[in-house]
Amino acid sequence: MKTALKIILLTGVIGYLVFTVMTLSKKNEDYVCCGVDVVISDTSGKTLLNKEFVSDILANRKISPQGQTISRININRIEQVVGESAYIDSVQCYFTPKHNLCIRVIPRKPVIHVITDDAEYYMDANGNIMPTGNFNLDLCLMTGNISEKMAKEKLLPLASYLDSNETWKDEIQQVNVIDEQHIELIPMTGEHRIRIGNGDNIKEKMDKLILFREEGLDKVGWNKYAYIDLSYNGQVVCTRKN
Repeated sequence: MKTALKIILLTGVIGYLVFTVMTLSKKNEDYVCCGVDVVISDTSGKTLLNKEFVSDILANRKISPQGQTISRININRIEQVVGESAYIDSVQCYFTPKHNLCIRVIPRKPVIHVITDDAEYYMDANGNIMPTGNFNLDLCLMTGNISEKMAKEKLLPLASYLDSNETWKDEIQQVNVIDEQHIELIPMTGEHRIRIGNGDNIKEKMDKLILFREEGLDKVGWNKYAYIDLSYNGQVVCTRKN
């Protein structure tokens, strides 16, 4: 009886060792991809995509790797196709220990919302254009006569300044462009518009306005003027309402 038990135990041990050796010797490429893990590296409220967005790209382009052997999956192709989206800055693919394909995506983050007579789009800090689609983001609105070149070279720095300044971050909701030399800010408070010329030296100009507000505008009243012009050196020129 003891001999039979030893034989059974020995057979079990040998079987386990054989299974372990076969499992360890099996190449990773021979496994089947069990699923797709999409990771969005930036989950801020201003991103324009989610996990379903990336999954839809795989399905629509018929490149979903699930169920295929790893050796047949072209990771570079998947990175290329997913990275073609205007909403994506970069993408990296790799297999996890559980044999899932992980797609790690860094999205582009819109900074401004541009509306002209001919176009409407979002633009990120690097000047990349993104369709607005059905998204509705709370961004600084840029309207008027705006070329893509002007949006990138003039309006992005202006938006960056406004967003980084506690005084103006929530106060200025819209920028209206008459032409490249005449830009207006439309504040939340009052019925006036703030003229800043071509947008150069914006910090110096807005510091003048803060001083003017503290010394005069708060006392006189916000609704007395139609325009406050900061485009003159060392001066704040106001135009009364008719």
